[in-house]
Amino acid sequence: MQTWHDTYITPMSPSFRVHFTPAYDHVEGESTKYAFFNKPYGTLHFLENGIGIGADGEIKKPNTLFVLIDPDQFFLRPFTNSFPAFSTSLIRTRDTNLPIPARVTTGSPFAQTYGLGSSWTKYDLDTITGDPNSMAKRWSDRDASNKFAAGPPYIATGTDMLKISRKWSEFVRPTHKHKPGLLAEMYAWCIAAAHLNLPHTLLDNFMVSNIDAGGEGWKLVDAIPSPSCLEEDGWEDLPSFLHLCQMNRVGEFAIHKRKIPRDIFTCESPMLMDPPPDLGENYPYKTQGNLGGKERPNLDLDAKTAKRTAFQICSFTRIVNSAAEYFKKQHCGEDANYERTWKQDLH
Repeated sequence: MQTWHDTYITPMSPSFRVHFTPAYDHVEGESTKYAFFNKPYGTLHFLENGIGIGADGEIKKPNTLFVLIDPDQFFLRPFTNSFPAFSTSLIRTRDTNLPIPARVTTGSPFAQTYGLGSSWTKYDLDTITGDPNSMAKRWSDRDASNKFAAGPPYIATGTDMLKISRKWSEFVRPTHKHKPGLLAEMYAWCIAAAHLNLPHTLLDNFMVSNIDAGGEGWKLVDAIPSPSCLEEDGWEDLPSFLHLCQMNRVGEFAIHKRKIPRDIFTCESPMLMDPPPDLGENYPYKTQGNLGGKERPNLDLDAKTAKRTAFQICSFTRIVNSAAEYFKKQHCGEDANYERTWKQDLH
């Protein structure tokens, strides 16, 4: 992996680095694994060993901005630490009576709004935090939802990211033991931030993921002029990240992250087929394919669903094809395969 990174990634910029951590996915006393233990422990390992800790026990880059994203999140626009009050791309549906800070500073982290609610306030916080006087116990349900229902991207200064990651790592195993499940590590982040008295500014516009979900940046996508699959001239009014954790299907096109060929970044592999630019406007249905050899009828889609789904498919296709084309131009010969012919099987 290090060799691959050195060969293909480092030439883009020496600032692009890779950090390896131990595997942390074991569940104590069980034969099962919980892969998401790797998020808090891996983050902490990177901060302590990749960035470094000074003699005072503090991170060596206290004011550097750290943005923690999931591996299935893709940049749609450059990310800057600037949130001007006049911006039309900032969407806030929590704590709307409060002004949005102009930038992330120590003591004031930001994050994407997630529908995590306040259920963690009913957990056994004495056991999880090891502190009967934990600040995590002092927040109302309203504050828990408005200030701590956070998810990737998490944005914080080095000082705050280290503080949260230390408590996140400390709390994640007892949280998982108390309430096993996919989101245990996310609830552990909520508890860690609340314990440290680090309320977040939660914004909706950092991400789009589930086309039917509230609290995401879909308002920005809905406002894109038709045809919505044409490449945008600017990036100012797009969400920050595409979170590809759903099956996306409209017309005859579908994208799922686990279906993308593992050899997509090779000289021989074809690139992804480009959807039609009007995929979101003139294909108000999704093909179901066949089941047991029997073709199933198409399902109608309303205009909003078709446009949002097409935006995800077209954006992801552009991102992957741009990366694949760069790879081929830099590392392949004249016989490199630039054909855009790969299309996900709908059956």
